[in-house]
Amino acid sequence: IEEYGSRISIIKHNVEKLKNFEAMMAFEAEYGIPPQEVPEFYTSYGVTWNRNKIASELPALIEKELKAGKPGKHNIFFDNYLKTGKTILGILFSSYCQRVPSAVHLKRKHAK
Repeated sequence: IEEYGSRISIIKHNVEKLKNFEAMMAFEAEYGIPPQEVPEFYTSYGVTWNRNKIASELPALIEKELKAGKPGKHNIFFDNYLKTGKTILGILFSSYCQRVPSAVHLKRKHAK
């Protein structure tokens, strides 16, 4: 994530909160991911899960988001659940291995 520098920002969502947990469940249903396939990363252009797949697939998904210039087909879905406004890049991360499960939403920074 550090390699993308100021092009993205990170916003954390605690999935111990009911609305965030429900959002995670909705993402799993939307993308057809079986429960407990964690960690999970979602973008408006695709999804990847499990540590090995994430390492090889996530960089390409992030690059696709950044190069597209427009939101992907699931962007409305992200906005409805994450309530973050003008989202270009949205990634949800959930990990039951952490002490406090969290969701991480990344969004592309807009030039001024």
